[in-house]
Amino acid sequence: MNIVLKEFNLKEIEPGVMIFSKETYRVCVVNNTFLLQFSEFSRNEIYERNILSFHKEDATKKIKQLIELVNNTTTSSPFLLKKVDLHNNDRYLLIKLIKLFDGVDMEQLYCLLTFDVTQHILDNNRFISYLPIEQNNEIKLISTDNILYIKAENVYSRVFIKNKNFLSSFTIGYLEKKLNKNRFFRVHRSYIINIKYVEKIIKKDNSYSIQMKFYNVTIPLSRSKVKEFKSFIGL
Repeated sequence: MNIVLKEFNLKEIEPGVMIFSKETYRVCVVNNTFLLQFSEFSRNEIYERNILSFHKEDATKKIKQLIELVNNTTTSSPFLLKKVDLHNNDRYLLIKLIKLFDGVDMEQLYCLLTFDVTQHILDNNRFISYLPIEQNNEIKLISTDNILYIKAENVYSRVFIKNKNFLSSFTIGYLEKKLNKNRFFRVHRSYIINIKYVEKIIKKDNSYSIQMKFYNVTIPLSRSKVKEFKSFIGL
């Protein structure tokens, strides 16, 4: 949590607040900030529906995991939720769940705090400047400047920095759209490279591969990408 607090300075961000019941997942209380963050839903919809029904399957799994974690520990770590707003823009919400008890009949309740941290992840050109990585029940922020290359891993992506790698929940197609196109290039359907960390380009027969700094690995350059890549690097 300290890493997130340091980067986002959460004390300066007004949180959305939503309180719901453990038994029914029905909403009891929301504040105005929460309503603004989820403005695609009316106030009545938020109160009438089960909170899990608002989310896709992957997000629902994360919420259930977070609830289970809160039930079994005294503290919980935040996680990041990506959503699309009414204007079809990506929004990033940092989620923190707190367990409460009603003072009258001791009904168990949960308080969900939602911090809109979109501006801290995207730069002014709407590119990702920090990539959130979930690890050990924490969210770590990886500056995209430190990313050497990215490899597709099924529906996820493996992000490589110097001497370390992390699993990202974002697909390689999504990252291709959101990374700065002046620095990152998708050289292959399974790879994106940061041109800053290219050691050398190797040509063998009619094929090309790319040697990255700090890693003894060569990344293939698709034949269909050769002409575009040469233009990208100024050849």
